[in-house]
Amino acid sequence: QTLAYAADVSGNHLRWQESVDNGLRAILLATGNENAYSEVLPRWWTIVSSHHLGNLDLALAHALPLRALAERRSTPLLLASIANVPLVSLPCLVGDWQEGRENSDRNLELSPVSQAPLGFRVLMEYETGEFDQGEIYLERLLEAMRLTPGQSFTTGRTSMAILTAARITGVPKHLDVAESIAKSTLLTQFVPPLLEMYANAALAMLAVHRGEQSPVAEHSSSLLKQCGTMLWTTISVDRLLGLSYQTMENPDQAAAHFEDALAFCRRAGYRPELAWPCCDYADTLLARNGEGDIAKAASLLDESLAIATELGMRTLMERVSARQQRIET
Repeated sequence: QTLAYAADVSGNHLRWQESVDNGLRAILLATGNENAYSEVLPRWWTIVSSHHLGNLDLALAHALPLRALAERRSTPLLLASIANVPLVSLPCLVGDWQEGRENSDRNLELSPVSQAPLGFRVLMEYETGEFDQGEIYLERLLEAMRLTPGQSFTTGRTSMAILTAARITGVPKHLDVAESIAKSTLLTQFVPPLLEMYANAALAMLAVHRGEQSPVAEHSSSLLKQCGTMLWTTISVDRLLGLSYQTMENPDQAAAHFEDALAFCRRAGYRPELAWPCCDYADTLLARNGEGDIAKAASLLDESLAIATELGMRTLMERVSARQQRIET
């Protein structure tokens, strides 16, 4: 139990590897006599922390055992719903939208107002160009947030889901809600570092969307210590930093972070997230227009389009095609 709680504390303080180590030790020592919470907790944090570190194989290895724990009759309904969240998030990382939707449906049957599976469902629908369905689930997410107010690990992801949807569509909807959630989190006394990171990431994304240089510099600077990690399923830290420096009109720094984002996503196998920085990086190169930039941008767009086409990411396909036409012109 102590190791399970240590995995929780380490994760909430952004010490991902320490969280994984504590979680694995707790799992190894488990006798089967633990209460449901201390059985679920170490596997959940092992998955979540591995997810942030880009260790997809380790996260997947613990997903099904976690589901088995969630399906026990002795596991409380709320805890079962939380335990099933990685079964929704992990398919999103590799672009298995069908499995993600099926697991989302099962989770929402257990808990119709659970913000996490709703947030991931919003992203899945928007990523695949199903905007009408995305809007339905986004409204359900906002209603769930109203029904279950207050600071939690979920609210930070809710802000990120809203802003990522706006980034995908280019339509600035519900940005005031995302801003309000993030700012209220930062004003909360004793906010854990994990929630603080999500709030700053959300405000950095908001500033990128609005093209505001000072706020993006303020909020993105706090993310520098998390380079080489993932912000849940939404976006890699380095891609967000690349977009931030792109907004601040510093193409060289933007390019460096986009390179790191590409390396991280390739190593982790996060293919939908790999497709996006390919496109975003191409924007930086096209704007900089230095020696070799146009050729490299064309190559990145080809890679982005290949992944997006294979995974059915229709919105990104359209965005990439528009940029390829610019290059040809």
